[in-house]
Amino acid sequence: LADIQHWAGHGELFDTAMVFQNYPVSADTTSRQLDGLRVAGFDAVESTDFAVNLVAHTRDDVLGLRLDYRAEACAGDLVRSLADRMLRVLEALVTDSDRPVAHLDTLDPTVRERVLVEWNGTPTQLPGTPLHELISSQ
Repeated sequence: LADIQHWAGHGELFDTAMVFQNYPVSADTTSRQLDGLRVAGFDAVESTDFAVNLVAHTRDDVLGLRLDYRAEACAGDLVRSLADRMLRVLEALVTDSDRPVAHLDTLDPTVRERVLVEWNGTPTQLPGTPLHELISSQ
């Protein structure tokens, strides 16, 4: 799909995938013996062309989450920040399941301080002139 979009002169339409894997995997299915051959456990390695992949999977009725990313497309710090925020949301949902999603806080106090104070430390004194007059005077 990415190649077709590139050939058509368009950029990537999506660069993130969220997948729920519902393979029937349990301890019973990953440890078997057949005609003297014993298989114990396995690892599945998957790759996509997406920059970021959030994979949800179950094993023995336990939900697991994995965040994969292409290092050439995403900075590791950015992905770690995304994972930290996702973890904060999941912890908030477990702690207070009645809280509306809109009220979930995805920023830890340090990041919130950086965004609201450090990055926003550009106070400017504005004239008391209405906006339409400022535009007209240009």
